[in-house]
Order: sequence, then structure tokens, then C-alpha cells
Amino acid sequence: MREKVNIKRGFTLIEMMVTIAIMAIFASIAVPSFIAFINSSRLTNNVNNLMSDFMMARTEASARGVRVVVCPAESATACSTSSAAWSSGRLVFSDANGNGTFDAGDTMLKYVSGITRVVITPSEFTNELAIGFSSFGGLVGAKGSFTICLPSGAGPKGRSLGLDMSGRPIAKRMETCS
Repeated sequence: MREKVNIKRGFTLIEMMVTIAIMAIFASIAVPSFIAFINSSRLTNNVNNLMSDFMMARTEASARGVRVVVCPAESATACSTSSAAWSSGRLVFSDANGNGTFDAGDTMLKYVSGITRVVITPSEFTNELAIGFSSFGGLVGAKGSFTICLPSGAGPKGRSLGLDMSGRPIAKRMETCS
């Protein structure tokens, strides 16, 4: 008669603790890189969306033969009166009377609701509340740029989106946000 051999299968407590410690070390290395990747993607996405809106406005101005305006949105039907509101959303509309505000007779082309987790700041434009494109596709007023940054403390890097007098948007990476 044979004796039964009692074979135990499974992990010991020490093996499990070593495995958890190794996983914790790998996670502590990977998480900061992943957060930096998410922040970089967030900035790039917002720059691309803003650039797309300006390119659409420029194209529509040429196609329709009228001035088209991009402005910070207070609501889905009104431009904001604050240049700090670019992070709250945008309106793109054909400006029939050329006053730079969305009112009766103007045609809404696009509304972008609030943009979260980035700060968009305009600079150098003649009117930071209404970026207009002429019927030839050029910028109405002075050229300028937008700084797209993460909220303070979320990361030092940012993006810049400039508009030249021809109305062409140009995106660049920035090492610091100020």
C-alpha cells in the first residue's frame, strides 16, 4: 500500500508580500509618467480644437463672403464680456453687421461648451473678445496669440497658438507657462 503524499499548492505570505512590493515599485515609477502623458494630451487636444475653430471660421468667411467671428462664450447664444472666458467655451458665427457680437441676423456656425482643466489666455489682439476673419480669410485687426496652460501646479509646460495677419493658426510648444 502506498502512502498519500500531501502536496500543498498556493502562495506563502512572504511570496505574496514580495510580489506586492515589486508591483508598488513599478507603479511608483509608471504613475508620474502617465500623469505627464495625460497632461500633454489634454493640452494638445485643446490646442487642436481651438485651431480647428479658427480654421473653420477662416474657411467659412471666405466661402460665405462675410466676416466670421470666434468669441469666448457666455452661453450658447451670447459672447462673453471677459477675455478670461475663453476657457468657458466659444462661439463661431457669421457677423452680418460686423459689430463682433452675436445678435439678430447673425448665423451660428458652432458652439463649443466649457473647456475644463486648461486656462486659455489671449494676448496682442486688437479685440480679445472677438477674433474676426474677413471675407478674404485674413485676420481683422492685429495678429495675436493664445497661451494654453494647465491650472497652476498641474505642470510647467504649455502650448501657444498664434494667428498671423493671413489668419493662419500656428501652434507651438512652450517650456513654461506664465
